[in-house]
Amino acid sequence: MDSGLAGLRGVGELSPQRRAELLLLGAYMALILGGAIPVFEMLVRAWQSWGHVRIIIQGAINATGLAPALFYYAPVGLYVGLGLALVADSYKRAQGVIFWIGILLGSVFVLASRTELLGTLFGGMGPSGTVAFLVFVGIGLRAAGVTTDVIDDDPPYEFNRAPRLLFVVTLAAIVIGFLDFHIDYRPVVRITPTGLTTQTPRLWGLNPSHAFTDAVFGVMCLAGLYKFTSYESDVKVIQIGPARSGKSAGFGGLHLTVEEFRDEDAWLKSSDDVLSLRDDIVEGEFPEPTRNRAGLQWLEIEYNAGVLFPEKLFLQSIDYGGALLGDVLANVRSDTKLAIEERASNWTEARRQVDRVNRRLMEQEGETDGGEVVKSDEIASAVWDCVRHADRIILTIPLDDFLKPIIENGTEMEYIEVVRDDGSRTEAELRSALDLTESQYLPNPFEYDGGLFYLPDRDEFRDHPSDYVTWYRDLMKHEGFEDTEFTYAVTKADLALRDYRAAEREHGNHNPLPLRNYDDFRHHVVDIVHDASNLLSQDFDEPEEFWPLWYEVEDPDGVGGDEPRITTADMDTIPVLRGSEQLLTKLER
Repeated sequence: MDSGLAGLRGVGELSPQRRAELLLLGAYMALILGGAIPVFEMLVRAWQSWGHVRIIIQGAINATGLAPALFYYAPVGLYVGLGLALVADSYKRAQGVIFWIGILLGSVFVLASRTELLGTLFGGMGPSGTVAFLVFVGIGLRAAGVTTDVIDDDPPYEFNRAPRLLFVVTLAAIVIGFLDFHIDYRPVVRITPTGLTTQTPRLWGLNPSHAFTDAVFGVMCLAGLYKFTSYESDVKVIQIGPARSGKSAGFGGLHLTVEEFRDEDAWLKSSDDVLSLRDDIVEGEFPEPTRNRAGLQWLEIEYNAGVLFPEKLFLQSIDYGGALLGDVLANVRSDTKLAIEERASNWTEARRQVDRVNRRLMEQEGETDGGEVVKSDEIASAVWDCVRHADRIILTIPLDDFLKPIIENGTEMEYIEVVRDDGSRTEAELRSALDLTESQYLPNPFEYDGGLFYLPDRDEFRDHPSDYVTWYRDLMKHEGFEDTEFTYAVTKADLALRDYRAAEREHGNHNPLPLRNYDDFRHHVVDIVHDASNLLSQDFDEPEEFWPLWYEVEDPDGVGGDEPRITTADMDTIPVLRGSEQLLTKLER
């Protein structure tokens, strides 16, 4: 067995998550910094055009007789307070730095060079002015939720009102500034020596000068600031697939990847059901079949992801017995007229339906007097409601159903011994070679090179590949799933490792690393799946949507066990579920 260390990233190679963060950093800098100076220039032109805002401020100055600077301390101080709260926010610190760089660029290259605002504000600021300014800064911080009680707690700190208020205030400033400059009008109020008075408004026309660029750069800045308001992402994902196809082991592996490479405290915040899967894998054991566990398993992973731009993420799914797949997809299947009831109108209701079915299953398990039985179509209906309202659906393709191309290549596979029959073996001999009892089905062989090939250990409850692949296609084409994102998880991809390495060596690559060269391995796996199934090649033609997943499996003979075991020795440096970091990054987008 090749060591999992072959999958380590090269020195200086970025993780998929870090690459995504750097792309987001570039987008933020382009939006905020690229638009800062043009937006400041537009606001200065609007100020110099004497629109409603400046007239009202000047009227208040005339009416009160107070120093003009005091009337600027309030809005500027409040805005500065909100901006400081952004920097103090553990989730928005990097965005806060970008925000303040934009403010600095606009202040230096526009306000300082084209207006006297900075001089008016700070040139004659004495002790009373400083106190007044700091008071308004404090009010801005308070409005954002920054209090001593919060600061005294342990991080992370979250002041989610700050980016929202900044966005609203900036939106108002840009819209009012745009209208003030680009609409030539007589305001409804005018300045008098003692304050303000009203007058008949009048519209003279439009000023198209700089209108296009002002609109573009204004929208750019607002788009960047609006992205600042997002704190969490709730990804409603469900993985469907046939029996014993690796759904449970896949989600448990995703949790371990989150825990080791995203948020070490994720196990404190995740559901008990997913922690049970996680614990099995940590011990090197594959989770037992879902049909052997009581009820439907609600899987939820909560964690913080990101370094530059931390975000709270929630992955929610439901684990069910794969033998129910045909019932779950009854309403979309083209090969049956059966249908199941649809009860939920959204994801929240679907989860409540799952809870109701689980309660009844638990009650049924404790019944001794033959109470009401929960029917399989009720369970399938609860799962189907989750499928209908999921944001993303992972379609499971277990590679052990598509091994013919590997066998035809003459490649020996990991931990699976293929039984060949030249026609001379009796059924009893075949059962013995395949380790099957008399009550178990003898698997259907396939022909190649004059012989019959049997694959052992295929679950008798699993649907035939031609059936579930057809159901997948029916689901993808069904009305109501146009906006649903479908992703294909090729589980048990370790069965293709030796075939991939052999193919790479034929092409002169003498050290093929499937995890480091994930895209190359992905294309190899997709070629295997396509070659094995004409049905798949009709619709599943984008390799970028396939995500091979696999565990490094120990040889049972080497550890004295009866079942294959998961290699966990290097789980602190490489995801124990290989390929899960790539899939997780996909789900997080």
